[in-house]
Amino acid sequence: MSERSLTRTAEQMEAAPASDSGLPRAVQHHGSNESLAVLKESARGKSAAGLSSLDLVDSRSETNSKISVDVKEGDTLSGIVAKHVQWQDGETAKHYINRLYSEVGSVAKQNGIANPGMIYVGQRIDIDLDKGNGTRGQERLTPPNHGGDATVPPCGETEEQPLPQQGADSDRMPLRLEKTKIEESEAPLTAAEFAQSGIAVLKKIHPDGSPATKAELAKALEDPSITGKEAQALASMYKNFDGLYSLNGDDGLLNSKSLSAGDLSKYPEVPKAQTEKLQEIYTTRSWADYNFSKYAGADGILKESEIEKALADSETPPEYKEQLLKLKKLMPDIGHGWLFGEKGMTRDDFDKEVKRVHAEAPEAKLVKSVEFILSGAYESQLSTKGVTLYRTENPLDSIKPEAVRQGEGVVGNCYFVASLAGVASSNPEIIRDSIRDNKNGTYTVTFPGAKDEPITVKAPTEAEMSLYNRGGTHGTWASIMEKAYGTYRNNHAWIDSYTPQDATDGGGDPDKVLELLTGKSTITFDPRKIPQRELASQLERAFSGPNPQAATAASSAEWKGLFGGGWQYEGTTNNGFIRRHAFTITGFKPDRKGGGMLQIRDPRDGPDGPDGKIEIPLEMLPKNFWSVSITDKKQN
Repeated sequence: MSERSLTRTAEQMEAAPASDSGLPRAVQHHGSNESLAVLKESARGKSAAGLSSLDLVDSRSETNSKISVDVKEGDTLSGIVAKHVQWQDGETAKHYINRLYSEVGSVAKQNGIANPGMIYVGQRIDIDLDKGNGTRGQERLTPPNHGGDATVPPCGETEEQPLPQQGADSDRMPLRLEKTKIEESEAPLTAAEFAQSGIAVLKKIHPDGSPATKAELAKALEDPSITGKEAQALASMYKNFDGLYSLNGDDGLLNSKSLSAGDLSKYPEVPKAQTEKLQEIYTTRSWADYNFSKYAGADGILKESEIEKALADSETPPEYKEQLLKLKKLMPDIGHGWLFGEKGMTRDDFDKEVKRVHAEAPEAKLVKSVEFILSGAYESQLSTKGVTLYRTENPLDSIKPEAVRQGEGVVGNCYFVASLAGVASSNPEIIRDSIRDNKNGTYTVTFPGAKDEPITVKAPTEAEMSLYNRGGTHGTWASIMEKAYGTYRNNHAWIDSYTPQDATDGGGDPDKVLELLTGKSTITFDPRKIPQRELASQLERAFSGPNPQAATAASSAEWKGLFGGGWQYEGTTNNGFIRRHAFTITGFKPDRKGGGMLQIRDPRDGPDGPDGKIEIPLEMLPKNFWSVSITDKKQN
């Protein structure tokens, strides 16, 4: 699960206080503006206690899409974001809530928040709704209309009810939110539960409770008896081994790098320590909101000499001196005005430094990573409970791109999963014919591009599907293909990895993967160097007729110039596509004018938009991508 995962339940939403207008937090909205007016009029005649506790917002009112909010006591991230996500005309409650969940995930990602249920008093939340759901950068990208309702987040379901008609019980606004029932053993782990479950895993590895090495944890990942909370804990223990094994300082003189029960017992203290440190940082920022400009110069730069002057001034209150010393400590090593000028910072510099300290603190990194893996493991367990090779009787109904979901933040294998999703989209029968169920808990995969090298792997476990491919809703076939490819790569690239899936890490060439998966040669080209009509012709040939081809696109870097940092590989393109990342091209609709619309999917499978599925005009392809690979149609 990506950091877009949300923790707010339906019950929490219903418990939200009424808005300043006296209207409830949300109502179900079907149909016309006239219906909206009826609802508003009805709401004015009722007390907040007599209505559903969600806020009614008219989509025609204007809001600023870029704001900053300081967290106050009792705030939740979803509650903060909900105040700025408007209802759209004709939108149902289910669509609104799903869209709200998506925006909360986007805001969490923008602010580096791993767990949206864990924010701090005084923390500043930057909200830029133009960076969610495909409205990034210079041009608004509209997600395709796939029909039907969006997937309901795992934390709750909404059940739609008809909107009251005027004159027919219109003073009631029914909206029922039902929380999905989840077994206790599958609930996300707290810090204490993580430690407790992790110790139980160690005892399964070593009954005497002795520490486990990373290699031993890797072997345990393939143990199908480790399920539920223990599988969640094992996945996070393996991924975060380097941050956990030294917590208790019991590695001895030889520094054996083994994870002990003592290390895990110390972990619950880490989030507490992080909270205290962050609280101190955000207290300083709250103080700076009112006092930074008092001590900064006319140019808005607070220099080290100005802080020293204020500290020496007997009129400066002691509590101010305490905060000024903290500002000095946070002051980045930069000069303003001259290349080697005096150290100083603007208020913007200070806010960036606070975010950097927050993100780079060892405790913050460890807690963020542990919680991220636990959250992904929880989501994976919801969708993979009791799953088999295929979810449906006909394998081709299960072999679809949605079954391929990159284990984001765990392995950098976008080149492989984007290619696998491309074959699933165009030629699912190739994947079906590549896998043989041995009926003994193992599967043999024979890649068409390496028919003389059949690879047998064990069925993926809960712990493995918590870390790697997470598309188990449609069966385990994609996880099996990923595991087999990792084994193949281990054999051919001499990669020394603890698990087969880890061998897929580190990037690769989509064209080589397509050739292995299909047995066909590929055509790879730079769309920036091809006239648009020729590009349209290439794509039309690839996707027309009964035998469409598998295709991928690699997003481009940006040249910042010799003095601007050279090639920029991080961040997103102007239209919001993550850089240095492989995507699947799932279709092309030509317009007969030398252009057309291209369907693209991010293998991380985020919300519709640049992070998920999106439809873009052909002219946008060379602006965001610098490599396209397509299997050769002549070899069908």
